[in-house]
Amino acid sequence: MVDFPSTFLSTFLLGSIHFGEAARAMLVLSAVIALGMAIGSLKVKGLGLGAAAVLFAGLAFGHVGGVGGFSFHLDKEIIEFARDFGLALFVYAVGMQVGPSFFGSLRKQGLGLNLLATGIVALGSLLTVCLILLNWTNLGQAVGIYTGAVTNTPAMAAAQQAIGQLADSTVPEQAAAAKSMLEFPAIGYAVAYPGGVMGIIGSLLLVRWLFRINLKDEAEAHERSMQEGAVAVERVTVRVENDQLAGKQLKDLSELIPDGVVISRMKRGDTIRVVDGNYVVAEGDRLLVVGDARRIRTVAACFGAIVDEDLINQAGPLLIQRLVVTDNHAIGSKLSSLSLLSRYGVTATRVNRGDRDFPASPNLVLQAGDLVTVVGEQAGLAQAAGVLGNSIKALNHPHFIPLFLGLGLGIVLGSIALPIPGVPVPVKLGLAGGPLLVALITSSLLRIGPLVFYLPPNALTFMRELGISLFLACVGLKSGPDFWPSIQTGGAIWILYGIVITMVPLLTIGIIGRKFMKLNYLTLCGVMSGAMTDPPALAFAQNISRSEGAAVSYSLVYPLTMFLRILSAQLIVIFLC
Repeated sequence: MVDFPSTFLSTFLLGSIHFGEAARAMLVLSAVIALGMAIGSLKVKGLGLGAAAVLFAGLAFGHVGGVGGFSFHLDKEIIEFARDFGLALFVYAVGMQVGPSFFGSLRKQGLGLNLLATGIVALGSLLTVCLILLNWTNLGQAVGIYTGAVTNTPAMAAAQQAIGQLADSTVPEQAAAAKSMLEFPAIGYAVAYPGGVMGIIGSLLLVRWLFRINLKDEAEAHERSMQEGAVAVERVTVRVENDQLAGKQLKDLSELIPDGVVISRMKRGDTIRVVDGNYVVAEGDRLLVVGDARRIRTVAACFGAIVDEDLINQAGPLLIQRLVVTDNHAIGSKLSSLSLLSRYGVTATRVNRGDRDFPASPNLVLQAGDLVTVVGEQAGLAQAAGVLGNSIKALNHPHFIPLFLGLGLGIVLGSIALPIPGVPVPVKLGLAGGPLLVALITSSLLRIGPLVFYLPPNALTFMRELGISLFLACVGLKSGPDFWPSIQTGGAIWILYGIVITMVPLLTIGIIGRKFMKLNYLTLCGVMSGAMTDPPALAFAQNISRSEGAAVSYSLVYPLTMFLRILSAQLIVIFLC
């Protein structure tokens, strides 16, 4: 009796099934990514390798080389295309995710935190240069150890691209040296990466131990500081008692109503309605004032006195709705430019973005997914909904034209050679830097003409994970044959070098940030994790503190750090090759 499953498997392993080159590449990449993701999902005390495990799966497949007559070695052009396309997708998605808050953060507390993160990058780069100058390891190995120690995959890709660029040099000696080390960055990265993850977490714990930090106290202090900086939105009912305002139109009293405060409706006698600038104030009117809690009581004092009367439940024909911003023309527009009140008799009272409420300031720039609370009659609300979009389906639909235009522009930008005074070879941002920079800019602009640079969060997450998985799988498959021989011939010491590059900069800046700058520990954890662009370390900080505090500072330093890591890896190669 024939055992069909085993016979089929045996036939498959012996290579009797003939695959085209493209089909074989897709099959191998699918197997590597599936295995890597399965391994990465395994966690010990809440920690796992995540997508980085795909690299190790690729190394294993590359080292084995094949089973039976089936080869895991892929065509060079196919594997390079999949690797570079994956990298471009990954960094573009990262830029799109953090871009809207990036430039604003630099103007606020992010500037100081980014200086600390820059110090971590600079110290790590200096230690790497020392390894090379002391002849403890060669250039290709050193940049691989550096990028693995700081857990930065795009930086490793940038180093490989820089070495590849030098391999095409017209100087024979330089080209030969570069060609001899093309595979070393990926191998060094894979060896140093696990120690990098553990070194970051160890540094967080050491800083906590050195300063005897109480996590509960730090979390409470961080929450208080966040509340102090946040703008609370309140509403009060005000009775007009100032006789000097009686008979005047609201538009003539604009100096009494600051930005961030609106009068959403009024009640005179038994009539309640929305008011615009032509409304004439009368003594005894009751006004519902909504907006910035810091200013709202000053406005109330100018008009009269706050009274305990609920105009919400007495609204009569007036309705309250929350409309989601999805229309292409509304995204990236100031709230005042939509003229909701003058055109449709609808007043916007607040805007919810994420988990925060903002006053409906006329200068507030709307983003896709914002929830705008509006007050008006049914007909006006329907027209306002048309202006804002109010379509969940549209919100979930990715804008592919601006996506691929932005991605293409990033590839072009990354391919431009940028001459830098004192640098012997022009620097390229490459596929790791060009798409990232374009994504940061376009996502912060939100919209350029008819092009809306918005992607749903789920689409961005998918794009990011697909991109990094493709890239790591290809790198592992290509470097696999040389990985284990490198470990056997002295590569074990690379783990120690990587831990030094990881921990010395982190502990130095961590001590400075806590002792001299008095930073909250959660903020410091976010800076240290973000400076190493390491999500597992961020997850660890969040788990031990039961707080989202570290994520705030992580997001502030991540974009600049990512860019500096990519640039530093290239400069080390260019200057020392």
